[in-house]
Amino acid sequence: DKYDNSIDPLTNQKPIFVFVHIYKTAGSTLRSFFFNVAAICKKSWMLLISCTEVNLRSIQTDKGNWKNCKVKGELIRDGTSVSHKTTVSNSIVRERIDILLGHLRIGTADDAFPTLTNSTVPIQQQLYPHPLRYILVLRNPMDRFVSGIIFQLCSKTDKGLADNVTQEDAVHLVKKK
Repeated sequence: DKYDNSIDPLTNQKPIFVFVHIYKTAGSTLRSFFFNVAAICKKSWMLLISCTEVNLRSIQTDKGNWKNCKVKGELIRDGTSVSHKTTVSNSIVRERIDILLGHLRIGTADDAFPTLTNSTVPIQQQLYPHPLRYILVLRNPMDRFVSGIIFQLCSKTDKGLADNVTQEDAVHLVKKK
């Protein structure tokens, strides 16, 4: 298992992956991918919702609470899948997460792993943050715009409609917007 052997040489800790999902940029695909990785590697996975107003500054001023950011789904390291709407905090992220996903900003999770640098303490005993690895997917803005329109149309009507939308249908929908 490459993940078990992937230790950051500076912090001597395993990385924590944070997938920053931008609307209509491979969210379903990567959510499924990371869920499968977590299940196979016995790692924890957490999907967050309502995090758009959360950022590093708001977490610091709210004493480690992530405002209205909620857990939509969680896979615990033992393989148990949990669905609940708990509010997120630094301690939940620090203690329970290997892979974090959601509509959040780069840097949001940084405060969950504080840094202590004290020259009087041996370097091996100092507290360093986990090496966070932020992942995001970028997409051509026009493709993303068109995909969003089709997605919104399909979510209001028949779920299978997206498979049947032709290029002409998409052009007509975009021109209406």
